[in-house]
Amino acid sequence: MNHERLLNDGQWCEGEAGQASLNDRYRGTLAAVIEQASTRQVDAAVEAALKAFRGTPIPAYQRYAILDRAARLMDERREQILHDLITETGYAVGDARSELDRCVLTLQQCAEEAKRIHGECVPMEGAPGHEHRIGFTVRVPRGVVCAITPFNAPLNTVAHKIAPALAAGNAVVLKPAEQTPMCANHLARLLCDAGLPAGYLNVVHGPGEMVGKRLQENQAVDFYAFTGSTAVGERIRARIGLRHTLLELGNISSTIVCQDASLEVALPRLSPVPFARQARYAPRYRSFSSSVASTPRW
Repeated sequence: MNHERLLNDGQWCEGEAGQASLNDRYRGTLAAVIEQASTRQVDAAVEAALKAFRGTPIPAYQRYAILDRAARLMDERREQILHDLITETGYAVGDARSELDRCVLTLQQCAEEAKRIHGECVPMEGAPGHEHRIGFTVRVPRGVVCAITPFNAPLNTVAHKIAPALAAGNAVVLKPAEQTPMCANHLARLLCDAGLPAGYLNVVHGPGEMVGKRLQENQAVDFYAFTGSTAVGERIRARIGLRHTLLELGNISSTIVCQDASLEVALPRLSPVPFARQARYAPRYRSFSSSVASTPRW
C-alpha cells in the first residue's frame, strides 16, 4: 500500500487535514493513503514556490538538464509507475504504456524548449523620427504557476502543466485530481531526484472545494493552468480576477450512436443538457444517413 504525502519546499510531509483512501480500480482493495492538505499548508506551498522563484533563478541549461534527466529516470522506473498508473486509473496495460511513453516525450520536448526561449528584434522605422532605432523583447517567467489537473491521463496531463512552466523558469504548485494522486507524486519525485531545487515544485492533495479554492484565493499565484469541467473553469475565472489562465474545458470526445439505439437512453448520457431540451434536437439525430453521430455542442 502506498502512502502519498504532500511536497512542500523539497520536503515530503504529512497532511494537517487528515487522510483519504484510494482503492485499486480493479480489485476494490485499499491501494494508497493520501495525505490531505490544510489551508495553511496550501498557503505554505505557494509561499515556498514564491520564495524559490525570487531566490536564485535556474539558468536555461540547468532547466534543460533537469527535465531531460527526469525523462530518463521515468524510463528507468517505468514498471513501478505503470503499476500505480493502472491501479489508480483502471487503464489497460497497453494504454498505460502509451501514457507513460507520451509523458517521457513531453519531458524531453520541454527540456529542449528550455534552451530555445527567446524574444525578438523589433524595427522602429515605421514611426517618424525612429529611423535609426530598434527595440527588442525578452521573455521572462511569470512567477508562481498553479496547476490543477484531471483524473484522465493523470501522468501526461500533469507533465503538460508543470514541465513547460519549469522549462520557462517558473515555480509550480500542483494540485492533482483526488482520484489519481500517485502518478503526480511519481513525477514530482522524479523531478526532485533529477536535481530540481527545493520549492520549484510543490504538491498539495485534497478536494477542489477546499484546496483548489484556496489556491485561487491566494494572490501570490500569477498564473493558473487547469484542465477539467467548464463549470469549474468558470468558477476559477470568477475568483482570480485579472490574473492569467490557461483553461482546457469540457471534452472533445466523439460518441458513436448506432441507428437502432434508444435516443431516450443515449442522449442524457451524451450531454449535461437536461433531457427536455435534448428532445427538441432528437429529429436531427434520426436524419443522419449514417449510423454514426457525434455529441452536439449546445
